[in-house]
Amino acid sequence: MYTQTINLLNPEKSDVKYHIVDFPDGEKHIVLEDELNHKKHVLILTRITNADDLFILMQLADIINRHAVTFSLYIPYLMGMRMDRVISFNEAFSLKVVADAINAMKPLRVTLIEPHSEKVRQLIDNCDYRFANVQGVATAEYFCFPDAGAIARYAHQFDSEEDRQNVILCNKERDPETGKLSGFKILNPEIYKGGTICVVDDLCDGGGTFAGIAQELRKIAPDAHLKVYVTHMVNPKGIITLAEHYDEVEFSDSYANWNLTDLPDNVKCQNIWCE
Repeated sequence: MYTQTINLLNPEKSDVKYHIVDFPDGEKHIVLEDELNHKKHVLILTRITNADDLFILMQLADIINRHAVTFSLYIPYLMGMRMDRVISFNEAFSLKVVADAINAMKPLRVTLIEPHSEKVRQLIDNCDYRFANVQGVATAEYFCFPDAGAIARYAHQFDSEEDRQNVILCNKERDPETGKLSGFKILNPEIYKGGTICVVDDLCDGGGTFAGIAQELRKIAPDAHLKVYVTHMVNPKGIITLAEHYDEVEFSDSYANWNLTDLPDNVKCQNIWCE
């Protein structure tokens, strides 16, 4: 299928040129500068990190649908994916709100990178997604999953008994009365026999979980070379926290165009955009 791209992250790399107007009240408004080729499918590259990103995408879908041109979405970071269930009657089911907005646009395909759970596939029509290839993101003798969510996300990549002997499993311990995190625990410390350990998960905010896991790993492997890979880095504080606790840190630019010149020396940022 021949495609024309609309790149909402980098206008210079967009086949169809556009500009975004900021109205005095703060509302954003997208205007296409080029005519759409009605014989070509449109691929929209965007991240949805806030309401403005979503509103611009909704406007763009309105334009494309009125032109009767088919389109697909490539969305490495999706707002609301952590709120993937109803927590309480008085809290919004954020992922469903975002999913309903995307479904209303009627894209032919929606491609996501490293969603927080498989719930996105149930809520977003014509959705596919990619999880990190754990053994492909880093060279290490052992891989560590910080909690039950990470175990569910990645454990199936280790099918053989031999592979499973190289997977360190952890969980978060919570105060039963307050529900707040009280610590971290390595569930199978006995499997570690020496070598590099790489912690893998989907998202890092302030980095507290990864710092706590690093401290527990140092107890069973004080001299180990510790790596960490997360796909979505959503907070600059998390970069500093990880850099202080790990020998190597890697994440993607799914959430932000991180300035590589400002990162600590032991930090790498992977380009995840299909430009």
